[in-house]
Amino acid sequence: MHEIKQTEQLKRCPFCGGDGLVRTCHDGQFSITADVICTNTGCHARGRLVTTHIGEGETEEEAETKARQAAVDSWNRREQDDRRTQAEQERKVFCNSLSADETASMMEAVKLFRYSDCGELRFSGNMARLYGCIPLDSDGDNLLNFLCTLYHYGRVQGIRSERARRKRGQQA
Repeated sequence: MHEIKQTEQLKRCPFCGGDGLVRTCHDGQFSITADVICTNTGCHARGRLVTTHIGEGETEEEAETKARQAAVDSWNRREQDDRRTQAEQERKVFCNSLSADETASMMEAVKLFRYSDCGELRFSGNMARLYGCIPLDSDGDNLLNFLCTLYHYGRVQGIRSERARRKRGQQA
């Protein structure tokens, strides 16, 4: 079950000023996952993915409240430092070095990332752990977000190459 709820406690998006939305996902047994996304369609900001496990003697509602509050706290935290500015400059340099095809594929992947579900995020996290990718403390959830976007990029590239293969087959 995938729930989306509005919360008044949320600060505006730090990138575009849009409203935030808290999403929760129940695995049906032991854990509840929550995150916050920006509702502005042009912005793809996402807060840290928080997973809480339902403890013994704890109700599902209590675990959900903990997960939601942790996601909200993470979203509302604002770190104003030079690292963000430096990362944005590095991102611009990288984006300007991409070809038109690579940029188009990456933009599709970023759009798909916005609609990532809990399963895709967990898959990306599990793959990171499997291959020993350990984020730095300063990274927060950036590694997970990047891996999930990369996952979608691969899906976009696979779809594009399959379309090109079919098109070549029809022309022959």
